Amino acid sequence: AMRPGNSPLTTVGPGCNADCLRWRAVHRRRYRCRMLRHRNLLASLLAVTVVGSGVAAPLRAQGGSSALTATSRMASRVDLERLQASYAQLAASTAYGERTRSKARAQAEDVRRRLLDGDFRVGDQVIVRIDGGVTVFDTLTVLEGRRLQIPNVRVVELGGVLRTELSTKVATEVREIVREATVTVRPLTRIAVFGAVQSPGYFAVPSETTLDQLITLAGGPTDAARPDHIRLMRGETVVLSGDEVARAIASGLTLDGLDTREGDVLELERREQGWTTQNTVQVVMVLITPLITFLLLR
Repeated sequence: AMRPGNSPLTTVGPGCNADCLRWRAVHRRRYRCRMLRHRNLLASLLAVTVVGSGVAAPLRAQGGSSALTATSRMASRVDLERLQASYAQLAASTAYGERTRSKARAQAEDVRRRLLDGDFRVGDQVIVRIDGGVTVFDTLTVLEGRRLQIPNVRVVELGGVLRTELSTKVATEVREIVREATVTVRPLTRIAVFGAVQSPGYFAVPSETTLDQLITLAGGPTDAARPDHIRLMRGETVVLSGDEVARAIASGLTLDGLDTREGDVLELERREQGWTTQNTVQVVMVLITPLITFLLLR
């Protein structure tokens, strides 16, 4: 029977008395409390899923989404500390399987190591310009011990320094020696450009470089290049390809905006060429040369 004012969900039928309804209400409240308690953990799980997907995440981040990962180039210390806390919370939760918690522990450790060690390694290059009191304008290399030797000024220790902290770190250290100095710092990133370009190779470029500028640095595409088949590779993983690359170029996204890493490869695919005039000439020469040689030796 339906009680006045009750919804169909609270109908008392032959198989459900008042005690049954109370049991349902209690368990419904417990379920709601459990979902509220784990809401933040569910958000953390979504973050882990985004990290695992990898492909096209840089474009989403540039478009305003917070697709922050342990390796995001322009993540601040506060960003990374929050991310580490989220991973640690997820790793400690019993609401998820061991595989998810293990992945969260590994990600938390990656963030912790990055916060401790910083972003700079031996061999990295940095453009430093100093005006006022002393003049320096040079591309400097990070030395053993993660040190940056600024000529006629001082050595700056880069251990534990993030990319987002580099400019402030160097400027502060320089102004302890030259108070009125104007300091500009631009870290470089080594990116390879391979495939159908005039001068393939590795290029150390500023973080504000765009993909079309990279291709220009490599001498531009060859006649055999396929402009609609360009890929950004990270090892065996395709980070961007096809339409995604075209949108990145059209939007003027920079290396930082695309969250590129040291050693990433921009590859222009070659067009498969059919039989050409050059191939015909080569075949004719191969056939005619022995005949000419025979006639001359007669």
